Amino acid sequence: MHCLGPAATVLSSSQVDPATKTAELNVVMRCSVDSGSLIACHDLPKEPPKGAMETATAHRQIRSALPWTALQLIALAVLLICALALGWYSRAPDVLTGNDDLTLLLMSRSLGEGRYLNEFLVGQTAHVHYPPGVPAWLLVIRWTLGEGLTQVQGAQLALLALTAMLVGDGLRRLGHSWLGVAATGAVVLNPHLQYYAGTMLSESLYTFWGVATVWVLLRAAGSKWQGWVGLAIVSALAGFLTRTVGLALVAGVGAWLLWRGRWRMLAIHTTLALVVIGGWFGYVRVMSAGTTSRSYAQDLASVPLNSEVTTAFQRILSNLGYYARSSAPDLLGLPMVPGSTVDNIAWTVIIGACALAGLVILIRQWEAVPVIFTATMAILLVWPFAIDRLAVPLIPLAIPTILLGA
Repeated sequence: MHCLGPAATVLSSSQVDPATKTAELNVVMRCSVDSGSLIACHDLPKEPPKGAMETATAHRQIRSALPWTALQLIALAVLLICALALGWYSRAPDVLTGNDDLTLLLMSRSLGEGRYLNEFLVGQTAHVHYPPGVPAWLLVIRWTLGEGLTQVQGAQLALLALTAMLVGDGLRRLGHSWLGVAATGAVVLNPHLQYYAGTMLSESLYTFWGVATVWVLLRAAGSKWQGWVGLAIVSALAGFLTRTVGLALVAGVGAWLLWRGRWRMLAIHTTLALVVIGGWFGYVRVMSAGTTSRSYAQDLASVPLNSEVTTAFQRILSNLGYYARSSAPDLLGLPMVPGSTVDNIAWTVIIGACALAGLVILIRQWEAVPVIFTATMAILLVWPFAIDRLAVPLIPLAIPTILLGA
């Protein structure tokens, strides 16, 4: 194509060879005019629109996503129905006394009366151990579904099913529909997640907030609507108010916003995080002064100085060894031979290799998962106690990672 004189002549679509139409749509014509003479035009690649580089990968993911097929929907329905039936059949027969069930139930009743006190202690001191997220959740269930353990268990099982569906939908949006079906089944049928869904404990609610956060961030990556980011911020802060380890969710959302260069939303997120987190820890500091109310600060101070884990580095190594060798295979529901360490080592190698490969994929496609998983593990590794229960909320993040890397 050429430009004639000071005015450029644009060829009609009938004059352009069909084979070059598509190419010409992606070319910017720059013409140089010199005294009306015939001068060749220069084809330059079109520059990407502002913000395109940030979300190019996410847009490719959204375009590659297909709706669930009829066969996949049937498979999902069968998995969910079987899992819910199994969870209902195996639920706890009564309120358990070995964990925090009764404490959370009593705190829920206290919250319903406009207080947040240790009703079960002499003097009814202010409760500073657990944030009010789970008591508020139990209060909502009691108000809407009525009093009773079965209502709580039904709501917890429904929350588990929704969590599993979000994991599967995330993989579907990455173009892995059948892996999404498999991940949904692996999450909703996981024995540990099933167990905690049958109790009043915080695992089910916190696990939901963690999965909801990474799912919303996946949606935010491929959308210009800032509401998705706002939902991720709310979800992360709700996770913190459910369990203090939710600091990892808040940090993960902040890291995601920083990586994406969304400075305005990062400022909003930082401000809200300072208000919510600072408000809770300020409340704990003020209300626990001069009382015997238990808090996580006491847990940190309870580690003996002569413990075998005497330094932060040793603590990290000790906790890492426990979670890698013993906790991971058990939490994923993998078969193991009692009293043997050979199978633990074998599963650790397999899980580690698949997880590493999956992380490489997720860093490019769903970066919120490895970011929040890493932030959570960082907290667990420096915590004084290595307990399987603390790592339960990581199960729905580990399962898609391992499946992608397998």
